[in-house]
Amino acid sequence: AEDIARRFAQATARFESDYLFVWLEWDGDNILMDGGIIDYGSVRQFGLYHHEYRYDDTDRWSTTIPEQKRKARYIVQTFIQLSDFLVSGKKKPIHSFSRHQLLKVFDQEFERHLY
Repeated sequence: AEDIARRFAQATARFESDYLFVWLEWDGDNILMDGGIIDYGSVRQFGLYHHEYRYDDTDRWSTTIPEQKRKARYIVQTFIQLSDFLVSGKKKPIHSFSRHQLLKVFDQEFERHLY
């Protein structure tokens, strides 16, 4: 889980630094567990920082570039919840993990790799 936290933080910082919009949704068709992109049809790169751009997918809107960090952090939180479930056999609410140490690792790694 720590490796996923670090990789998602590094990838998300890179996306923001390079003005890359990547639709970060956990539906399995846009991004890999290591932060690698697999659906380049959902990727946009801008010459200037376009903080309000959203991808319109008919039934929903994507996150914006500034919101990508929050979305990636939530994906990491979901992996923490999953790991805990595999160990304990009990599914705890996602908000139970909102202050988990690995989210601090994510935040620190993001800041270290931003710009």
